[in-house]
Amino acid sequence: MKHIPTIRIKVIPHSEQAYDTPGNYWETKNGNWEVRISQMNPVSELAVLEHELYEMVKTILDGVKWSDIDKFDMGEGKDMDDPGSSPKAPYHAQHMEALKIERQIIKNVKGDWNRYDQGFSKLKYK
Repeated sequence: MKHIPTIRIKVIPHSEQAYDTPGNYWETKNGNWEVRISQMNPVSELAVLEHELYEMVKTILDGVKWSDIDKFDMGEGKDMDDPGSSPKAPYHAQHMEALKIERQIIKNVKGDWNRYDQGFSKLKYK
């Protein structure tokens, strides 16, 4: 990766995600990146977005294929609340680093991590 390509970010209803996740990303056919964040509130959307952006870049730098992430998330990790937190996830290390950034964002706005985290259970998927 020579540089970060054009990134298209879209906030969508959670029910429109490809699977039950508040943040998803992929590379388009023309090499740009797409990010989809579930509609919540501006702070939660920002925290998830920053998590996804960091994870995207860090997985590429570390040689983790996004297709392997999707395979895990939609396979073995499908029924997990947070598949990236599983040590079996191919992107576990990068996900945990991104989670630290996410936590820092919530702390910076004087938010409560537990309340923020519980907000994800309110998202309704298909």
